[in-house]
Amino acid sequence: VKIREKPVAIAKRTIRLKPPDDKTPAISPAELLDQVMAGISAKTGKEEKIPQTAPAPVTDKPTSPTPGPFSSGSEDESIAVRLYKLDVFEKIKSNWSYPTVDNQNPVAIVVVNVKNDGTILDFHLKKSSNSDLFDQSVLLAVKRSNPLPPFPEGYRKSHEQIEINFNLSDLKNR
Repeated sequence: VKIREKPVAIAKRTIRLKPPDDKTPAISPAELLDQVMAGISAKTGKEEKIPQTAPAPVTDKPTSPTPGPFSSGSEDESIAVRLYKLDVFEKIKSNWSYPTVDNQNPVAIVVVNVKNDGTILDFHLKKSSNSDLFDQSVLLAVKRSNPLPPFPEGYRKSHEQIEINFNLSDLKNR
């Protein structure tokens, strides 16, 4: 066991500290998710709840829109992939701006095709909001977000389609 010295000023003594163990304590996926959500709520200043409902079934293509920022969740989808999609959602939303003077609440759905290194291969509107200005703001946010974070370790797909719901109330609540 190598012992490294770290000088600590206590009555002019040097105290030898043991190196930290290479083993990290095992954290359950639920605890990891709680830690990440706590960090996000600390950043945004509000607490977000994760719905306890069963996710949608797995499909290779995006299905009809579901409530929330993105869809295509599944029971088989790992916590790491869910956290990755949450990171993608947060990055794109951080690049999104729209004049909020409009009293309507437009909604647009964008499908983003992402390479495993985070490069956005392509993206398109799956559902228009019927407002050209709103749709352009959504597409510009996706464009500004390139590249996205790379896929999590152990995720074997070479690319992924992520469906993101943009709702004006999301922007107002930031």
